[in-house]
Amino acid sequence: MRTRLRRAALLLLLPATALAADVVLLDRIVAVVDLHAITKRSVDARARELAPPASDPATLTEARKQALTSLIEEHLIAEDAEKAGVSVDSEDVDRALEAVAQQNGLTVEQLFVEAKKQGLEKDVYRASVRRQLLEGKWLRLKSAQGTRPKDGVAQSDFMASERARLVAELKAKAAIEVRP
Repeated sequence: MRTRLRRAALLLLLPATALAADVVLLDRIVAVVDLHAITKRSVDARARELAPPASDPATLTEARKQALTSLIEEHLIAEDAEKAGVSVDSEDVDRALEAVAQQNGLTVEQLFVEAKKQGLEKDVYRASVRRQLLEGKWLRLKSAQGTRPKDGVAQSDFMASERARLVAELKAKAAIEVRP
């Protein structure tokens, strides 16, 4: 009787073991910011924006680190911007793309062609512009209004330091877990 039960148990386990051998990991969570998961796939996609895939291993490793940091910070900024009522719509993105194209003596479609040459698909480029606009609006809202310098270089330095300060505050308040 026991032998039959063992055989039956083994027969039941065989299909499960065969299936387990065929399992392919498609993605995994590499970080959690509050309750938001950041996947390896999203880090790799962002890293491709920072460094070409043919780069040396050290460059790719650094690009992945920068990509993860960027994704964490962007999530924190987007959450804080939403709480503050800051948003960017499609028209804002379209206007920004038109301005960038005009500054470079291009049409918007030519701008997308140039972005593609740099490895950025149209939707990825639009998303990047949207993130930059959202961060800019958020930063202008949150930065110390009365202490902004008038000079362009000084203002740029001030805004960079304000961003670092504000992001550090957001990180201090957030639950961030980076997984190996």
